Amino acid sequence: MERLAVLNEINGICMGIVGNAKVSVEKKTEFANQMVKLFQTAGICELHWLAIGTGFYIMSPPNPKRPYFTVNGSFLDEKMYEPIQFNTEECWLKSGDTGKGVYSSAAIAAYMLWEQYADNALTVADEARIYPESVLGWQNFVLETAFTLEKRTDAGCIHETLEQYSQSRLPDLPKFLACVTPGINPMEPVTKVSTDKYLCVNPDDILYTWSPRKDTPLSERMWETIFQWEEEYRGILKDASYPFEDPETLRKRMLNDMCMVEAVYTRVWIWSDVFREWLIHTDSPEHLAAWEVFHQILKKHENDWKVRELAKSVEDHGWELTPVDLKYNEGRNEVKQFLSLLHNRTLRRLIFGF
Repeated sequence: MERLAVLNEINGICMGIVGNAKVSVEKKTEFANQMVKLFQTAGICELHWLAIGTGFYIMSPPNPKRPYFTVNGSFLDEKMYEPIQFNTEECWLKSGDTGKGVYSSAAIAAYMLWEQYADNALTVADEARIYPESVLGWQNFVLETAFTLEKRTDAGCIHETLEQYSQSRLPDLPKFLACVTPGINPMEPVTKVSTDKYLCVNPDDILYTWSPRKDTPLSERMWETIFQWEEEYRGILKDASYPFEDPETLRKRMLNDMCMVEAVYTRVWIWSDVFREWLIHTDSPEHLAAWEVFHQILKKHENDWKVRELAKSVEDHGWELTPVDLKYNEGRNEVKQFLSLLHNRTLRRLIFGF
């Protein structure tokens, strides 16, 4: 794959990579791990339908230890898309229709990461959809890299690559040149861009990736909610007021809760690692107490007007035509955020102690 032109026509948009896209052997493992970290941070996953009871979706994060992985869902967009495939051994990426949301932003960042590790290649995308300074800034933030705009401001290098691998449908040279902020030295590492700013989301929505080492502060209201969960958890744990039955009964109760999430709260998914962990640890008071907090959140909001109206609106008009204030109602947000806390082991250990 030394000479490669991977181009994906997406409703008139060209996305892919051109040039010598080969990744050297010594860089492959690092590249695969960085690719996985980008997708995980953006909440990009593979969605699986679990046909138990009335059924529900689980999210599987990409795994760099597999020969290849596929992602097709966005936790933040709350949508399923055409798959993005990544071969971890040969180090190539392929995508279909990536839409216009977080999934698309993550796909662009994935291709540009490939560009950084490739011998001599350039990411191809419609000029309105790619901003190298922003993309590289996010990569530097998430991956703790020091990528620069050197390649993207070198007209001679870009021209040579395009001339060697030119095709009639490729954009012109100016589309590859990065618009650099005045006063920025393209030879120096691009200023870091936080995840919430790059993906254009509320920091509270990326609770699953929060870290005390990253500069993405949560809102005061989010912390108040988290501390309320902690208080409820401590009380349940102290009083042992969680269900303590045989493992199979407990697992059925958890599965019923997840079926309820899918049926009532609409497009709220659970991470596969959380799902497996809780099904295994049915003898752990800490796990049972935390799930009891979750169960009580579900029961607290199941009859909220907006929760019920959301399910009805989606059934009648579809997700895209459902009003935003129904999609992001308080009850649904709390359910989704609590599952994010369970997935974020650093935050979970800080709040629940396990």
